[in-house]
Amino acid sequence: MSNDSTNAVQTLLNNYVSQHIGVAAGIISPDVPNGQTLLFAGGDTLWNTGQQLLNLDGDTLFEIGSITKVFTSLGWYINNQNYDGTLGEFITAVELPTALSNLPIMDLANYSPGFPTDNRGG
Repeated sequence: MSNDSTNAVQTLLNNYVSQHIGVAAGIISPDVPNGQTLLFAGGDTLWNTGQQLLNLDGDTLFEIGSITKVFTSLGWYINNQNYDGTLGEFITAVELPTALSNLPIMDLANYSPGFPTDNRGG
């Protein structure tokens, strides 16, 4: 992926964001310097749930929701070759609330954790 391709993805991200929405996208490719890069858009207007400005960078925490469940469970599977484990065993950089920490990876993999906020639209 050349710099032109990376710039094209960055342009797409910039065009997608609107007020109070931020996007972070990772690109992993042998054609990217160091094999990977992280792109950001919308960080100047991103708010947390308390309506406070939130920095958007490589250390920004995001809710695990929607498609992120699949990627999280895939990361576990790649490292362990099974879905036996909990979210708290996988995410150790931050302290998770007990309910999240005890969440089975299999529930993420089959999209069935049942968070009340998962189905906001219906």
